[in-house]
Amino acid sequence: MFSDAHTHLTGSPVGGPLEPVDLEAVLRQARDIGMTVILASSFDLPNSGKTAQLAATEKEVYAAIGLHPWVATTIDEDTYQGFLALA
Repeated sequence: MFSDAHTHLTGSPVGGPLEPVDLEAVLRQARDIGMTVILASSFDLPNSGKTAQLAATEKEVYAAIGLHPWVATTIDEDTYQGFLALA
């Protein structure tokens, strides 16, 4: 059993999003080597929503929602409530 404790499957604050075909290839390769847990990190509220959606459809993927320090700013009430709703 293998796990990945920190990956950005739905994009990163510096690298941008993965194309769907690339995401499929990454997940296929992870499954092929026996990876059973993938913790997909997010970096802001919109990306957290995408990460949560991915985790809902891929059994190995678990979502870590939140703000990456590189893009963290003071959040407003709507953003705070958005994170609470995802949690």
